[in-house]
Amino acid sequence: PKVGYRVANFHCQDSNRDGKTTKVYVTAAYNVRFRLQFIHDGLKQGGISREQILLWALSLGSSIEEAELFSNITNTQDFWNFAMALMNRSGILKLQPWIARDIENHIKTFRLPFNYDQTDSDFDAIHIRRGDKLLYESKKEVKKYWKSRGHNHPPVNYIPFEHYLRYYVKDDCVSRGVKTINRDVYLATDDPIIVKEEIATLIKVNGTRDG
Repeated sequence: PKVGYRVANFHCQDSNRDGKTTKVYVTAAYNVRFRLQFIHDGLKQGGISREQILLWALSLGSSIEEAELFSNITNTQDFWNFAMALMNRSGILKLQPWIARDIENHIKTFRLPFNYDQTDSDFDAIHIRRGDKLLYESKKEVKKYWKSRGHNHPPVNYIPFEHYLRYYVKDDCVSRGVKTINRDVYLATDDPIIVKEEIATLIKVNGTRDG
């Protein structure tokens, strides 16, 4: 429930945990987004300090670098996307059990190279969304990207795959002075044919693709 744009909160007492009291917020997706926009507006206007945003990000399990980046975001949409990514990764947002079960069973059919049953299994996920996004939401960013590379007229209407690879920390890809990349990557895209062609153009290093 909500009162205006305020999210209702309750204090619940757990009889199985020595009477521990937990504050529970009851909300929906729209209210979460509105609340984050309210927080971001407060940050820009000075009502919420950058240190508070840093601590909030760290409490969600972000690294120092991620928290620093998050606290310096000026675009509200980017702020929202980053916050949702942190909440998803921390486990705050969960799927209904039967949906989670169906997704897990579907993932098993992919035969991906990582062991998703192990909590210490590490992999990267990249989502390259093109399609209808190129007509509206991404059009400005595509032009901005190509202009930064000296093209007033973009040679293609999308940002190339190799651009995504720049987010890898170079130090993580260096072993004994030799640049190597050995990581499991799950790639989701609505433009698989072109993305496969882009991957095929990357230089091979030790049998793997190097971006």
